[in-house]
Amino acid sequence: MAAARGVSLKQVITEAVEREVNPPPVPGGKRRSIADLPVIHLEPGRVLDLSNFNFDDLLS
Repeated sequence: MAAARGVSLKQVITEAVEREVNPPPVPGGKRRSIADLPVIHLEPGRVLDLSNFNFDDLLS
């Protein structure tokens, strides 16, 4: 998708997040107050540890 548009993957992800956070106004409709984000379900007592995860590597 990024290659077809001639932009970087980082730019595609950044634009997608911006659209979710600031959606365009809907004529005659109400603005949604909550974005649909992925939900990670963990077993009870488990914790998702992202302390060693480098998000910059994901975007580069």
